[in-house]
Amino acid sequence: MEYPIWNNVNAPDYRGQKSYGSRNYTQTTVLVGSSSKNSFNFLNHETTVSIDKNGNRLFQFILDGKLVKEGYLEKGSHELKILTNKI
Repeated sequence: MEYPIWNNVNAPDYRGQKSYGSRNYTQTTVLVGSSSKNSFNFLNHETTVSIDKNGNRLFQFILDGKLVKEGYLEKGSHELKILTNKI
């Protein structure tokens, strides 16, 4: 089964890109600071997908609990329709 949410992570600390998939949602807490013992919550982001009875998919990107971007993919379509974009 393929993943409807896919995350490519690009960081210079890795030899190459890291990526992973998710079937329902991903939640990420971003911490910042000077070390693992001196780090602070900076932001939380979440990507979700819901599938209706007809197989259409609604994707949402949420930043710190607020909807930032939303896209709709009709079953069989090759085009994502952006419904909400607060960027």
